[in-house]
Amino acid sequence: MDRRGLGALAAFAFLLLACGEDPQTNGKQPAKAVLSIEPAAVRLAAGAVHLFRAVSADDAPVEVLWSVGEPNGGTIGADGRYIAPAAPGRFTVLATSLEDPTLRATAEVTVQEEEPGPVQVSIEPSSARVSVGASLAFEATVTNTDDTSVEWSVVESGGGSIDDAGRYTAPTASGTYSVRATSVADPSASAEAQVEVVEGVAVTISPRNVTLEFAGSNRFTAAVTGAENTEVTWSVEEEGGGTIGDDGTYTAPSVEGSYTVVATSVADPSRSDSVTVAVREPIVVRVEPREAQLAPGASFAFEAIVTGSDEGVTWSVVEPAGGTIDANGTYAAPETEGTYRIRATSNEDESKSGTATVVVAAPNPIDMEILPADRRTTWNPGIPGGIPHSRQVHALGGLTADGTGDNADAIQQALEAAGAAYVQTGVVQEVVLPAGTFRFTRTIALNRSGVVLRGQGMDQTRLRYDGSGAALRIGRSQWGAFNSADGPWSLAQDAVKGSRRFVLSNDDGNNIEVGDVLVIDEEDDTSFVRIGDARYEKRQTNADTHGPALRGSGLWRSVTSMVQVTEKSVGADETTFTLAEPLHMSFRTGQHAQVWHIATEYSSARSAFEGVHYAGFEDFYVTGGTVTTNNVAFCWLDGLEVDGNPGTANVGTYSNEGGITGRSVNLFHAYRCEIRDSYIHHSRNIAQGGGAYLLSVSSYTSESLIENNIVVYGNKLIVGNMMGGGNVIAYNYVDNARTNHASWQEGAIDLNHQSFTHSALVEGNWATNITSDTTHGNAGWHVFHRNYATGQNSDPIYGAHPYTSGSPDGQYRRAAGTDGYHREATYVGNVLLAGGGSNGTYEVNHQNGPMTSAAAVWRIGWGVDGGGSNADDGTALALLYRHGNWDAVNGAVQWDATNDIREIPDSLYLRAKPAFFGDAEWPWIDPATSAAGDRVKILPAKARFDAIRAAR
Repeated sequence: MDRRGLGALAAFAFLLLACGEDPQTNGKQPAKAVLSIEPAAVRLAAGAVHLFRAVSADDAPVEVLWSVGEPNGGTIGADGRYIAPAAPGRFTVLATSLEDPTLRATAEVTVQEEEPGPVQVSIEPSSARVSVGASLAFEATVTNTDDTSVEWSVVESGGGSIDDAGRYTAPTASGTYSVRATSVADPSASAEAQVEVVEGVAVTISPRNVTLEFAGSNRFTAAVTGAENTEVTWSVEEEGGGTIGDDGTYTAPSVEGSYTVVATSVADPSRSDSVTVAVREPIVVRVEPREAQLAPGASFAFEAIVTGSDEGVTWSVVEPAGGTIDANGTYAAPETEGTYRIRATSNEDESKSGTATVVVAAPNPIDMEILPADRRTTWNPGIPGGIPHSRQVHALGGLTADGTGDNADAIQQALEAAGAAYVQTGVVQEVVLPAGTFRFTRTIALNRSGVVLRGQGMDQTRLRYDGSGAALRIGRSQWGAFNSADGPWSLAQDAVKGSRRFVLSNDDGNNIEVGDVLVIDEEDDTSFVRIGDARYEKRQTNADTHGPALRGSGLWRSVTSMVQVTEKSVGADETTFTLAEPLHMSFRTGQHAQVWHIATEYSSARSAFEGVHYAGFEDFYVTGGTVTTNNVAFCWLDGLEVDGNPGTANVGTYSNEGGITGRSVNLFHAYRCEIRDSYIHHSRNIAQGGGAYLLSVSSYTSESLIENNIVVYGNKLIVGNMMGGGNVIAYNYVDNARTNHASWQEGAIDLNHQSFTHSALVEGNWATNITSDTTHGNAGWHVFHRNYATGQNSDPIYGAHPYTSGSPDGQYRRAAGTDGYHREATYVGNVLLAGGGSNGTYEVNHQNGPMTSAAAVWRIGWGVDGGGSNADDGTALALLYRHGNWDAVNGAVQWDATNDIREIPDSLYLRAKPAFFGDAEWPWIDPATSAAGDRVKILPAKARFDAIRAAR
């Protein structure tokens, strides 16, 4: 279970405890306790550590989820190790059975100072105003003693009276009087409250002393005496000082300061009361990186990023045998393989902490031998070293967090200032959005390198776009900006697949330096490229957003990749360039192969625009417009919810109906970028034609990683559009792909919707189907490894919101497919179902089709030029390689007789279990096992989706 799943379970357990009812027993409590905590009560000093134990009725240990009932009541780890808070008080430790969340127990913790101080008394409210003869209730709090009783009195003679419960009755004469509470345990300890007694109406607000974090809220009450009408009107004195509702619920702004809440009597508007609210930046602790993989005994330096506090953190390892970590965050892994958690706890507020997950496992070499030699390449996608975690953090205030106003300028100005700071420091700058709903009316652009916009999580920070076009963009819009300074330049020699070099003449080579990010392409070779009508998303006859104008003989260029230069060697006549990764295809001088700039971080002297590097959006929800990139490298989307459903409830009123039309997320001109841990769902209108793609990998994008995401409810869900080589789509949950036809199943993971995508790896996904279409042209050399494809959408919907549902798939069903004229498609180690189960059809091919209504495991060679009833000449089937796939029709693994290798590699791009799997088994797909229950296990992204759906 991942961190979101655990959070949902904890919330569920706490809700059950708070309600006091068991849904399994219709509100009746069990006759006897079946779960208990040892000890049931304990006294601890502030900051002390105590190990609790959860046991069943027969004294057997129980696996439980530990939690603390109070927000500031300390922390507790998965092993029951409790750390007391700094402040004294009584707190509740909760244990909820992981097997049966209806089983729970509590223990009481009394936290006191190590050396109990003197008895102290306080009174709430500390000051009040009442009308003559009116009554008001006071409450006394006594600390540092078990006897918390007090004796009440009025100091002044004739100043009114007060009973044993603390209810004060004002005298008939106005004046200022003192109410005193004296400790019974220590009569030398007392406190006083001042009461102003006035003629006529009096208003008193409670509570008096309130401190809130950004966007925090508090419910105030107002007591009115001296009038039958006790209603008040609420207001905030300072402009921009927050908002308050008719019921007294105040919501703080996202700017530090002191603000005044006023309650005015309706009966007598000349009478009011006010209190001051202190608003402070929230303390947020985050550990970076959030996931790490280490060999047993290895060390790694984690970093704690803290906002809202300068007092640092205390490091710990949650699991008792999970290794050690020093005060600087350097973690030493244990020798025992496993999944462990690192925690950084705020020294200022121990209730605030952040965690990271570490998978300790011996790395395994990546073995490609199971693939035919001509199908092998190197997959090493994403940002080298992962998303950068060394950052300078900036809190972003001055925002309207209630879904009104327009926050575009404030956010954009902060991002551009952060970009300037990155140029000066070289350290990635992080601009932090607080919790709340933020309306904006123009595109928010990360148009400078080294800038991150981060929220507090997709359930806390919500961005609502109320404009048109892209809501969020990384990079710069470049329509028509490509010019002669960007190329193209013709290769002087062939650049061969598997090599890491290309050669230019010295004159051309002068235009390229180490670090530059380029595109390499060649004119279409019609011996394997079938372009169809796929003239989109590639270079045109004139320069536009896709690059410089066509040169050479002017033919289309469908085979492309983005590359980065790491070395440059100038010879007598030619310059040789070394690349960061091997080429996935050959680029030949006979096909007029060329290179040109696309995402280079230019200086102004070199070009009119610059590519953007190391920028990202993290941890928030967005709706109302698309999210895209343009000419970028090493950028990312992490932990986003991208919601295209206009029916989703949002705070505020908007002219834009909400939802998303177009490609919800589009990786456009993106090199070594990542989309991970995100939830991308729905479109405004789920129909074919490009207006409802959820995640598009397009226009030369190469070496990028799409990992651990949820992508559901759209037309094409993850689709390749003219993408380059080396992309990896892995461990995603991808389901419910439909057209606006009542039963036509669309491509869930569809690697080709233009020509000529190539050399992608699709690994470990849970998908309706894994396929490549030939609507606009063909593709080649894709590999599908250890995926689970059901061949049937789980819960299909289609059409415009509020959508049409309830119609199961009936047309063009398949678990796996490679449409007409596709080249060298490779499927190894997949588990493939069919919509009809064991009664489905094993294979529909160019000879026995089209059988469009069949529930097929395999659909091969059809869909040429967008025609579902058009077949190829047998190319796709002849070049299809299948080995080690289990299917539901045969009920067994089908092996290629020419390949003696029967051991399927764990991964074709990972050397160890990824950290986001936590305690879940990996690989989660095992087609070769004879046990049906072990064939398909738990995919974290699917489990996360199920938890989100249950919670909402």
